[in-house]
Amino acid sequence: MILISITASELWSFTDGALFVNTLVTTGRPELPTDRGLMRVTRKESPVHFVSPFPKGSQYDYGTIDAKYALFFHPSGEAIHDSWWRSWYGPGSNVGDHGSHGCVGVPYGPIDALSTGGVTPAPRWSSSPGTARRSPTSSPRRPMTTPPGAAGR
Repeated sequence: MILISITASELWSFTDGALFVNTLVTTGRPELPTDRGLMRVTRKESPVHFVSPFPKGSQYDYGTIDAKYALFFHPSGEAIHDSWWRSWYGPGSNVGDHGSHGCVGVPYGPIDALSTGGVTPAPRWSSSPGTARRSPTSSPRRPMTTPPGAAGR
């Protein structure tokens, strides 16, 4: 199961009830928010080539972007994916031109673990506006972490 807090800009992934990945993320900017509610990862792709659905010249057009991994959760193309172009994640990283277009941007390390180890298509995940309970070991500015043995992948 994957739990994402929009307000905390944080992702938790659990495998067999144990915390597998905990990381800060970037979600959709306020005018293009990440969908909320119970969803399922419907497919995984690696590598993936995103093409902007917005008209050329639109303030939201991003052309094309290649990513290493994507876990799609919405028919419109929204996904949990790596975002190599970002230098920071966490609260506020979705404001202004920094936020996504509805996807959930995840740093390398955590996305490697999610894509290659802990998540198969169809797990449920929930995106909430801030009602998620933090794990006992997390803090508001907790740095990204990866599961044991995943470092250096």
